[in-house]
Amino acid sequence: MPKEELTQIDNQLRKVCGADYSKAVAFIDGLDQYHPHAFRHYYISLLAVKPSFRGKSLVNDLFSELNTILDKENLPCYAECTRFSTRTLIRRWGYIDAGSPISIDGFPKLYPIMRYPQVDEK
Repeated sequence: MPKEELTQIDNQLRKVCGADYSKAVAFIDGLDQYHPHAFRHYYISLLAVKPSFRGKSLVNDLFSELNTILDKENLPCYAECTRFSTRTLIRRWGYIDAGSPISIDGFPKLYPIMRYPQVDEK
Protein backbone atom coordinates (compact mmCIF):
# COMPACT_ATOMS: atom_id res chain seq x y z
CA MET A 1 0.00 0.00 0.00
CA PRO A 2 1.16 3.52 -0.62
CA LYS A 3 2.49 5.33 2.45
CA GLU A 4 -0.44 7.78 2.35
CA GLU A 5 -2.98 4.92 2.68
CA LEU A 6 -1.00 3.33 5.50
CA THR A 7 -0.96 6.68 7.32
CA GLN A 8 -4.74 7.02 6.91
CA ILE A 9 -5.29 3.51 8.26
CA ASP A 10 -2.95 4.17 11.19
CA ASN A 11 -4.79 7.40 12.02
CA GLN A 12 -8.14 5.60 11.95
CA LEU A 13 -6.74 2.84 14.16
CA ARG A 14 -5.48 5.40 16.68
CA LYS A 15 -8.88 7.10 16.69
CA VAL A 16 -10.88 3.89 17.10
CA CYS A 17 -8.57 2.12 19.57
CA GLY A 18 -7.62 5.07 21.76
CA ALA A 19 -5.67 3.84 24.78
CA ASP A 20 -5.58 0.31 23.29
CA TYR A 21 -3.79 1.45 20.13
CA SER A 22 -0.44 -0.15 21.02
CA LYS A 23 -2.13 -3.45 21.85
CA ALA A 24 -3.98 -3.40 18.50
CA VAL A 25 -0.73 -2.70 16.64
CA ALA A 26 1.01 -5.56 18.48
CA PHE A 27 -1.78 -7.90 17.40
CA ILE A 28 -1.70 -6.71 13.77
CA ASP A 29 2.10 -7.00 13.66
CA GLY A 30 1.86 -10.48 15.18
CA LEU A 31 -0.64 -11.59 12.56
CA ASP A 32 1.55 -10.19 9.80
CA GLN A 33 4.33 -12.61 10.79
CA TYR A 34 2.05 -15.57 9.99
CA HIS A 35 0.05 -14.14 7.09
CA PRO A 36 0.99 -15.54 3.67
CA HIS A 37 2.87 -13.02 1.54
CA ALA A 38 4.03 -15.18 -1.36
CA PHE A 39 0.82 -15.02 -3.43
CA ARG A 40 -2.29 -12.90 -4.06
CA HIS A 41 -5.33 -13.91 -2.04
CA TYR A 42 -8.43 -12.69 -0.29
CA TYR A 43 -8.17 -12.24 3.47
CA ILE A 44 -11.07 -12.50 5.89
CA SER A 45 -9.80 -10.26 8.66
CA LEU A 46 -12.99 -10.34 10.71
CA LEU A 47 -16.31 -12.08 10.52
CA ALA A 48 -18.83 -11.82 13.33
CA VAL A 49 -22.41 -13.07 13.38
CA LYS A 50 -25.00 -12.13 15.98
CA PRO A 51 -25.99 -15.16 18.03
CA SER A 52 -29.60 -14.85 16.83
CA PHE A 53 -28.43 -15.40 13.22
CA ARG A 54 -26.11 -18.35 13.91
CA GLY A 55 -27.24 -21.68 12.53
CA LYS A 56 -29.40 -20.00 9.89
CA SER A 57 -28.72 -19.33 6.22
CA LEU A 58 -26.79 -16.05 6.66
CA VAL A 59 -23.32 -17.58 7.07
CA ASN A 60 -23.98 -20.15 4.35
CA ASP A 61 -25.13 -17.40 1.99
CA LEU A 62 -22.04 -15.28 2.78
CA PHE A 63 -19.60 -18.13 2.19
CA SER A 64 -21.42 -19.35 -0.92
CA GLU A 65 -21.16 -15.87 -2.44
CA LEU A 66 -17.54 -15.46 -1.35
CA ASN A 67 -16.60 -18.87 -2.78
CA THR A 68 -18.26 -17.97 -6.08
CA ILE A 69 -16.07 -14.85 -6.25
CA LEU A 70 -12.94 -16.78 -5.24
CA ASP A 71 -13.52 -19.45 -7.87
CA LYS A 72 -14.36 -16.93 -10.60
CA GLU A 73 -11.19 -14.93 -9.84
CA ASN A 74 -9.16 -18.12 -9.27
CA LEU A 75 -7.84 -16.80 -5.95
CA PRO A 76 -7.38 -18.49 -2.58
CA CYS A 77 -8.72 -17.08 0.68
CA TYR A 78 -6.92 -16.97 4.04
CA ALA A 79 -8.31 -16.36 7.53
CA GLU A 80 -7.61 -17.03 11.20
CA CYS A 81 -10.33 -18.60 13.37
CA THR A 82 -10.59 -17.60 17.01
CA ARG A 83 -11.96 -21.00 18.03
CA PHE A 84 -11.03 -24.55 17.13
CA SER A 85 -14.75 -25.30 16.74
CA THR A 86 -15.11 -22.53 14.15
CA ARG A 87 -12.10 -23.88 12.29
CA THR A 88 -13.85 -27.27 12.21
CA LEU A 89 -17.19 -25.83 11.03
CA ILE A 90 -15.69 -23.76 8.24
CA ARG A 91 -14.40 -26.88 6.52
CA ARG A 92 -17.87 -27.36 5.01
CA TRP A 93 -17.04 -24.46 2.66
CA GLY A 94 -13.76 -26.02 1.48
CA TYR A 95 -11.33 -24.45 3.96
CA ILE A 96 -8.40 -26.46 5.25
CA ASP A 97 -5.80 -25.95 7.95
CA ALA A 98 -3.10 -23.52 6.85
CA GLY A 99 -0.54 -24.26 9.50
CA SER A 100 -0.11 -24.74 13.21
CA PRO A 101 -2.12 -22.64 15.66
CA ILE A 102 -0.85 -19.07 15.95
CA SER A 103 0.31 -17.74 19.30
CA ILE A 104 0.72 -13.98 19.77
CA ASP A 105 1.70 -12.88 23.30
CA GLY A 106 -1.30 -11.53 25.19
CA PHE A 107 -3.93 -12.89 22.77
CA PRO A 108 -5.90 -16.13 22.42
CA LYS A 109 -4.60 -18.84 20.10
CA LEU A 110 -5.74 -18.54 16.46
CA TYR A 111 -6.28 -21.27 13.89
CA PRO A 112 -5.16 -20.36 10.33
CA ILE A 113 -7.26 -21.66 7.45
CA MET A 114 -7.09 -21.46 3.66
CA ARG A 115 -9.44 -22.18 0.79
CA TYR A 116 -8.06 -22.72 -2.69
CA PRO A 117 -10.22 -22.02 -5.73
CA GLN A 118 -12.40 -24.88 -6.84
CA VAL A 119 -12.31 -25.42 -10.58
CA ASP A 120 -15.07 -27.29 -12.39
CA GLU A 121 -13.46 -29.89 -14.59
CA LYS A 122 -16.08 -30.91 -17.14
